[in-house]
Amino acid sequence: MKNLRTYLLALVVILGIAIVSCTEEKVEYIDLMPPEITTTSPGANASILLGEPLEIKSQFVDNDFLSSYGISVSGTEGQSWSYSTTENFESDKYDVTVELTIETPGEDDVASAGVYELIVWAVDLQGNADSSITSFTLAELPPPAFTDDFSTAIDFTTDDLSNTIWDGFLINSGVGVPQNAVLMMANTTENEGALTVVTNETGWENGHDDGFVLYKNVPGGTDFEVSVQMVGGDFASLGGGIVNYLTAGVIIKPTASTDYWVGANAFDRPEWAVVVGMRDIYDGNQEDTWSGENKTALSETPWLKLVKIGKVVTAYISVDGVIWLEMGTTEHDEYAVDDLQVGLSHATFTGETGAAVYDNFNLTYLN
Repeated sequence: MKNLRTYLLALVVILGIAIVSCTEEKVEYIDLMPPEITTTSPGANASILLGEPLEIKSQFVDNDFLSSYGISVSGTEGQSWSYSTTENFESDKYDVTVELTIETPGEDDVASAGVYELIVWAVDLQGNADSSITSFTLAELPPPAFTDDFSTAIDFTTDDLSNTIWDGFLINSGVGVPQNAVLMMANTTENEGALTVVTNETGWENGHDDGFVLYKNVPGGTDFEVSVQMVGGDFASLGGGIVNYLTAGVIIKPTASTDYWVGANAFDRPEWAVVVGMRDIYDGNQEDTWSGENKTALSETPWLKLVKIGKVVTAYISVDGVIWLEMGTTEHDEYAVDDLQVGLSHATFTGETGAAVYDNFNLTYLN
């Protein structure tokens, strides 16, 4: 019996030592989880204009400590522009947000436009790694547009035009005869919120090209569309008293020349009342195209537009400035390459004084 007690006591001691030994044993934790990466800028499928900065913001979170990260940008369509960087995290960091600003190619580097992938990766101290991919687009700048609703009070005959979209106006600048045109008014105060032009002895036809033009210079090779709304003046169908042969609208002509030009015009003619048409002057010849067999009245289609693409110019009319009806077209090589003056024209062709009122001018480049 004594031997049994001795045996049991020894067994208890042995078990106690084993239990203490187990509780003191250290269990090693092995981290197999990669860092978590969250990129909030740029947003997925974001569009950034060429020349604008690319703002990158990524958050890195890990169960253990972070080691290093990398950021790369590359095109998916063969673009030559790319970017990459690799950095180490500061010691003992497990939650880090990185913000980075990268300069993109300039606005003229259109070859760099297209879809890109932003790849962000990270590695922790255990060697676990992961990455995220965000697609975005570097976009070309939209074509310039120049608009004037004539809401700013200005007298174009006397005031400085530097704060407007306009480059100047012409009168008596043609090569034909008689060159005795008179500009009596060109302002936005006679009819508030619209441009009123009054002239006499002005002309825009073959051999009589001394009329008024308010113009914007357009570099050669530029495609564009130019439009205006006729809202008043001495046009019978707009409620004014008729002035025979009064003409007003939009015009395209070469800089410092009237060798050729094309216009989309409202036109008062005694036997037709008020109509709209296209006038094409080239190489000493004049061709007029009227809007339909019945000579469409200006009150029905008060919007006029010219579209130049390459060497082709097309004239349009519209009821509302949204849906356009083609009126005529012309094609001359010079339009594709020459510097041009584009804007608003006015002529009376006689000594009778005539007024035209314009609104909502728009010139938009197409390339």
